[in-house]
Amino acid sequence: MEFSWIPPGSFVMGSPSTESQRGDNEGPQRQVTLRQGFWMGRYEVTREEYEAVMGYGSNLGFKDCGNDCPIESVSWLDAKDFLKRLNEMNDGFVYSLPTEAEWEYAARAGTTTAFAFGDSLGPGQAHIQTFSGFDEAISGQRNRRPKGVGRYNSNAWGLYDMHGNVWEWVEDVYQGNYAGLAADGSANTEKGDISLRVFRGGSWDSLAGSARSAVRGRRDPSTRENYIGFRVVARPRPQAVGEIRRNSFGMEFSWVPPGSFTMGSPSEERDRGEDEGPQRVIDIKTGFWMGRHEVTQGQFKAVMGTQPSRFDSCGADCPVENVSWWDAQDFIKKLNERNDGFVYSLPSEAEWEYAARAGSKTVFAFGDALSSNQANFDGTRPYGSAPQGPNLDKTTKVGSYEPNAWGLHDMHGNVWEWVEDVWRYAYEGLPTDGSANTTAGESGNRVLRGGSWGYGGATARSAERLFTTRNLRSDIFGFRVVARSR
Repeated sequence: MEFSWIPPGSFVMGSPSTESQRGDNEGPQRQVTLRQGFWMGRYEVTREEYEAVMGYGSNLGFKDCGNDCPIESVSWLDAKDFLKRLNEMNDGFVYSLPTEAEWEYAARAGTTTAFAFGDSLGPGQAHIQTFSGFDEAISGQRNRRPKGVGRYNSNAWGLYDMHGNVWEWVEDVYQGNYAGLAADGSANTEKGDISLRVFRGGSWDSLAGSARSAVRGRRDPSTRENYIGFRVVARPRPQAVGEIRRNSFGMEFSWVPPGSFTMGSPSEERDRGEDEGPQRVIDIKTGFWMGRHEVTQGQFKAVMGTQPSRFDSCGADCPVENVSWWDAQDFIKKLNERNDGFVYSLPSEAEWEYAARAGSKTVFAFGDALSSNQANFDGTRPYGSAPQGPNLDKTTKVGSYEPNAWGLHDMHGNVWEWVEDVWRYAYEGLPTDGSANTTAGESGNRVLRGGSWGYGGATARSAERLFTTRNLRSDIFGFRVVARSR
């Protein structure tokens, strides 16, 4: 099954009173805002796909239509059974019918006309019964059965047969108009006639006017007709906090959930720098995968073919160091060239601190004190009430200390970690959505976070900031990587 990405956005749902052949159930028009994008089936579910999931289908509807024809003669309940089995495969996505708003948003693909192709529909654009009788469209031939999916032009978002071929079930309960329904793109599951479900898009048996983007049909959810099928939407399966994934180089990533936090340190925090304020609330709307560990010498060599670290005798599982910000960017560029389903980057400064805190509001993820039994730093200079501890005076293997609550190791100590951001002395005027500052401040300097083996406990605080030229290499500088689904 192939899916096209549908971006978040807003649109006007329903049809204007001036639209030819408009039905009263297509209004009142209202603004709908979809804040999250989703994947939508490029095609209606085919007979072959239905058979592969359900174990039957060849005996339904137009039996001789071919494997690439849309499945039809399936009820809304049949479509839900298909989705249930699809979800049991646990392939990283959650599958569902589109909501009625999602369907119309995707069908319009940014247009405001009666169809995705304009205010008329021609023979190369949809498989319907006839093209005559709507907005002076070109007359076509009567077609008394569905055709293989994808034989007509796609809309601007890569979706085929949103007009015609088969009507498509959507999630919603039918209400005779849109009054009082949600404007966030979610399904109506309560209001209206709960004995009816909605279908959209027209079919091989429809006139052009019934294939308009705004047209609505309805039937009992148990109804099976040879002109009704469905298509599927997919969303990444919600991740559990700290859930782990591994890429082809063996790099492990922990899931960092979306959320809000207060970035920076309060004025009373001991050893606070003025560059750690003013404090501000950061709202990270989308979760991401963050390296459980700093990038290791072994991983760096596998990607880059070189081993720049001073502490090379520490071994392949020790963090790579003696790398500049540019070296980190080169590593990420090569990682992205593998096209393994993720987009890699350095974390933004806000993402780094959010992940380091892992829901805590204290100086460190572990509380208001830190000893070198908890992290690799100069233990002769502990923080707070912690006792003195060992000073290794070098890096140590990643993961040698306990992780924070989100499964991330060495966010305090071992090596300072490059982040994406341009250095600016204070946070005034910088983004509050978690994105990196790439313009304001000293463009030749970049930020590092987390402290290192050569510094005391105060510099390993969650809010501590260091900056230097992006060209500088040092045996106290390393990095870790974040990953997002491509």
